[in-house]
Parts: sequence; structure tokens; C-alpha cells
Amino acid sequence: MEKKKTLDYLFITWGKPFSSSSGAVNKQIYYIANSLARDGATVGILYMSYSYISNLYGFSKKNSRMDIFKGIAGRILYSKMLGKIYLNRMRRHSEVLIDDRILFFLSNYKLPALKIKRLVTSYWWGVLVPDKRNMVENIYFLLYHDYSVDIQNSNPENLKYLSKAYSISRKIAVNPLINKNFDQNIPLVKEGINLDEYKSSIDFDSKDKLLMLVPLRLNPAKGAKYAIDALKLIHNKYPDISISAFGDYNLPLPEYIQFHYNINQKSLKKLYGDATFFILPSIEEGIPEPLIEAMASGCVTISTACGGPETVIVHGQNGFLVPIKNPEKIFWQFAILMEERIDLKRISESAKATAMEYDINKTYTEFLDAIKFYES
Repeated sequence: MEKKKTLDYLFITWGKPFSSSSGAVNKQIYYIANSLARDGATVGILYMSYSYISNLYGFSKKNSRMDIFKGIAGRILYSKMLGKIYLNRMRRHSEVLIDDRILFFLSNYKLPALKIKRLVTSYWWGVLVPDKRNMVENIYFLLYHDYSVDIQNSNPENLKYLSKAYSISRKIAVNPLINKNFDQNIPLVKEGINLDEYKSSIDFDSKDKLLMLVPLRLNPAKGAKYAIDALKLIHNKYPDISISAFGDYNLPLPEYIQFHYNINQKSLKKLYGDATFFILPSIEEGIPEPLIEAMASGCVTISTACGGPETVIVHGQNGFLVPIKNPEKIFWQFAILMEERIDLKRISESAKATAMEYDINKTYTEFLDAIKFYES
């Protein structure tokens, strides 16, 4: 019998393969995977069909015809035959730098027929992927936030699966607040960015003092509803402020919001560099990558106190914190910045200094240390 090939690491994720706009988690995975491959490890990345998994676990409360159609389409596109064609096509047009030694896989909800020393995922359903008992030695669960919040908003019945995922995995906190949810001490891997890409070459005095940047996402936990309400208040009071937004939000928006759907990284970096103000409206977050990118670019940030941002922002020193689900508080904090004599340049410089602590190179070192914590 032929011996199965062994992977030192298999990362499970979802999203558009090889896309620079497929989310903060995938950016972290690409960097860690590239670093592991460079250091001689055998590494794979497995993309799973989110629409298929969504139908399987009932993420959509409505379970509409469109949800069912997406599930069927995902099952077909991520099938063994079409999956290879799709994956090869996407890799030829890759928007990210990927080490040639990394193996890539597509599936609906199955592992490749390989021996896997370490399965690594940031999704509870990735921990529970079937048919792994004789294939996987260790399962690592990267905890970006309190997943029970997402589940309560989608399908509370899945809380039992989250409990199982916690019980069978080795947990690694990406959000420094996660440890309080568990009795045990969990190693921390701080989410980082490539600081060289986001260090703003534009002096604060040269930034557009009337440009505001806001991420808008479809995920309810990202707070788009409250951001849009806050932006309406801001526009009514300060009509000269230009509002640019980016993300995957695809619902109607007021004409005074210039929206960039799934913007590429080059264009996003320019927006960060030009903008003076940045608003993060999330209800629940770990360490938000857009927040760190904005701070590294010298933006004056207003963020909701939604978990992770409180560990990054010191109110009034390197940014500002407001309560979640409160458009009026976002508006009033912005009004204070506009009306009072606040040294915005000092806030900007302090924000850039704070962002230097979130270097992606540190993320990789901390990841290796977390693995050693469990395996030494």
C-alpha cells in the first residue's frame, strides 16, 4: 500500500482563492504559510465552499432559494473535477505572492487524502471537518473573537458545535481578550500587517483634511448599519466632508458615500494615505486589520469599543473609542474633532507609533512559539 504524503501544516479557510481582498484572516494565512514553506515545512491551504457550509449548518435564517442555489453552485464549483480547473485558473491570476512549494486544495467539506501533522483553522466548522480521525495528528483553532456572538446572530443551534470545536482543538488566541473566556492559559499570536506597505509617505499636513474612510461589510457584526446612520448625521452637519467606504457591502447607499466594492490593495493603500479620518463601526472584533492599517497610515481613528480595539487604542492619545451600536456617539466624537482645538497631528503620529507593534514578522514568530507551547 502506497504511503500517504504528509503535510506539516494544512490551513483551512474560505473566500476567493489567491485574492488580495479575501479578508484579514487569509492575509495572515498567506504570510504564515509562505514563511513556513520558506523555512522548509510542507504546507497546504484548503479553501472550502462557504455557501455549501452555510447551508449545511444553517447560517442563513431564511434558507431562501438563493441560499439553496448558492449551496448547489458551491458544491459543483468545489467538486473534484471543476475544483482543479477553477483553482489553477485563479492561481494563474493570483493577486498575492505565494511560495511555489505550497499545495492548494478545494473541497466542499472534505480533507485531502494526506497525513496532516497540524490542521490550522480560525473557523469552528473547520475544526469539525469530517473524516479526519486517522489523518490529523493535531488540530489548532485560531481564536480571533468570541464566536458565540456570530452563532447567536445566525443559528444558535450551532453553539453545541462550537463547544465541541473548543473541546477537541488546541486553542491559540489572536485576540488578547479571548483568554478571559477560558480557564486555561492560551498562547497569544497578535494579528499583524506588513508595515512597510502601509507606512504613509504622506505627511499629516499634506493629507486631505476633509476625507473620511469607513469599512462597510455585509456581516452584521461589522456594524455597517450603525456606520451608515452615523455618516448621515456627519453629512448633514458637515456636508463638505468627503466620505469614502470600502468592503463587500452590496446594499443601496446614499449618494454622498463613495463606495469601493472589494477594492484592491493598491487603491486601498492610497485611500489610507490620503484620508485624515477613519471610522471602525464594528459590534464585535478581534484586532481589526483595517484599524491597524489606518493607524499605520496616520489616520485619526474613531473606533467602537467592540473587543480588540480597546487593547490598541488609548482614548485621546492615539485614537478615540465610542460605544457599539451608537451612531450618535460616533457623530459626537467626530464633531468634537471638528469643533475643538485637538492636536490631530499628534494623534496621527501616536497612532503610527502604536501600529509599529503589530508587525507581521512578529506574528509568525509568535505562531511558532504557540506551536512549541503545545508540542514541546
